[in-house]
Amino acid sequence: MKKINLFISQLEDFINELLKTHFSNEPKAIFLKNSINLFKRTSPKMIVNNFNKSIMIFKDRILNEDESLLLTPSDEVNNDDLSIIEPLQTLWKKPGFPDNDKKAIWNYLKVLVILADKINNEYKNE
Repeated sequence: MKKINLFISQLEDFINELLKTHFSNEPKAIFLKNSINLFKRTSPKMIVNNFNKSIMIFKDRILNEDESLLLTPSDEVNNDDLSIIEPLQTLWKKPGFPDNDKKAIWNYLKVLVILADKINNEYKNE
């Protein structure tokens, strides 16, 4: 449970940072933040399960910082309300989007992927 709480805390930091810097009016980011707040009290594992479904399919691309994930629309991207990839794609394509912000986003995504991997392995071994 400790790893799940750490994962949720990291995800909340990521979403809050995005809301503060780039997504103040992004409906999906706001919905995701509200969903995290609800599920962390009722079913924290569900947050990890959703991340697995919508983000972990891109694990290798995230760990390799493959920009095509965020530059090219793809049928692989889950456009449900709990996926952050689609709004990140829009943000990534903004003219003049700073490289240091891109690096920070990659870092958050990589940490989340690594944490989710550890959680998944822990639950797989139970």
